[in-house]
Amino acid sequence: MSRTQPAPQSKEARREAARERAKQLREAQARREKRNRVLLIAGVVVFVVIVALAIYSIVASSSSKPPLDDVGDAPSGVTESGAIPVGADGAGTVNEGAPELDIYVDYLCPHCATWWLAT
Repeated sequence: MSRTQPAPQSKEARREAARERAKQLREAQARREKRNRVLLIAGVVVFVVIVALAIYSIVASSSSKPPLDDVGDAPSGVTESGAIPVGADGAGTVNEGAPELDIYVDYLCPHCATWWLAT
């Protein structure tokens, strides 16, 4: 099997082929740049829409009434601030003349949970 070698091209033909190849490469590069630019713009638009929807949903949900407003009856003895006084007779009673002690308990705090279980 013999291979035939192509006929040698003239210098002008090689130069013309190189120009054609360079033109094709430039066109391919331009298409890639255009596609990347379109994808970037589309990505930014989608991101802005998602952020706008998130902000809208946060604002819309915060403007509604608090969930505890639907609770009809408060436990007996609860003060206006929501505190439950505990006196000698139990929850909801107050001992006259006794010092007032405010206790704040965080049920997610492990130390507060230990204190709560001990009382």
